[in-house]
Amino acid sequence: AVQTFCLAAHEAGLGTVIMGIWDEDGITELLDLPKDQELAALIAIGHPDIHPDAPGRKSVDELLTYR
Repeated sequence: AVQTFCLAAHEAGLGTVIMGIWDEDGITELLDLPKDQELAALIAIGHPDIHPDAPGRKSVDELLTYR
């Protein structure tokens, strides 16, 4: 679901960052999350300042070894 959300945002011209580390107490308070729930992923979304080119792909020969 996170990947699909990020791809949809990209299609709309937005940038995303998936964060795995955050201030647990601070974000729980900010979002007013119930005590019995916890955040699994946090995704920042916005208009990027830069639009870097996609990194190049490795060739099949670099990835596979036949023995």
